Amino acid sequence: MIGNTFKIKQSKYLKETAKAYCFKASSKDSFAAISIPKSQILKYETTTTNNPFTNEDEEWIEITVTQWLWLKSELENKLKHYKFSADAVIENETHFGINWDFVIMKKRNKKNCFFCHGKLQETVRTQDHLIPRVILKAYGYKGGIANNTVPCCLDCNKEKSSLHPEVYRELVRRKISETGDPKYRIILFTLNKILL
Repeated sequence: MIGNTFKIKQSKYLKETAKAYCFKASSKDSFAAISIPKSQILKYETTTTNNPFTNEDEEWIEITVTQWLWLKSELENKLKHYKFSADAVIENETHFGINWDFVIMKKRNKKNCFFCHGKLQETVRTQDHLIPRVILKAYGYKGGIANNTVPCCLDCNKEKSSLHPEVYRELVRRKISETGDPKYRIILFTLNKILL
């Protein structure tokens, strides 16, 4: 049977009834509480994952549901409220050519720049839009998309500007050959991880 898989933070688990697993509403929207019928669950597994960017263990529940439930209940739409606060990950989600699973894990480290991994000082701390707002507008997005902003130093933010990460990667490759600066190797490593 074909199914769709997602992970949700253990902290969002509310209760189990005789017929369903229930999850708390996201902080963004109180209507987004989710109830998943047990009869439509193909796999339910709790896991502990060490986030290498924060060095903290995170408790997740991995759930595979029938495609029928995924479509009928608009589960993907309901999960977007959890995704905005990085409390859920939809497996193999790749819009805009980005590996969002990696982005969610890495952006939890708010002490270092997402790209160069430099220590973020209060005076140089910014937020970068991985997919620039100008690109989102061109694709008809009026608001933002989940997990699109990442902690970033002022230098990387200025240099990336409104470039898609794929275009920024090409710029970084040129900088490596021109300057040999090790900072650009770190940035390239990150871009290679987030781009599919």
